[in-house]
Amino acid sequence: MNQVSKKLAYSLEQLKRLQDSGIIAVQSKMLERTDRERLTKHGFIKEVMRGWYIPSSPDEQQGDSTAWYTSFWDFCNTIGDMH
Repeated sequence: MNQVSKKLAYSLEQLKRLQDSGIIAVQSKMLERTDRERLTKHGFIKEVMRGWYIPSSPDEQQGDSTAWYTSFWDFCNTIGDMH
């Protein structure tokens, strides 16, 4: 496994750790900056609001809203719990 693949695998493990604990809406501070940038670059998360990310599929097309619709209510609950 090359170095890029190892780094991406590590970042994916960090995302899985959050998901396994029930977190769907990921606040930027929940991931290290390098993990967040790597996951965004490779399409595994996308920013839906400044500082907030949801899981997505790397093969998702521009404008596809599937990830948003599947995460919407969990995202709303997370944001609501913070206020």
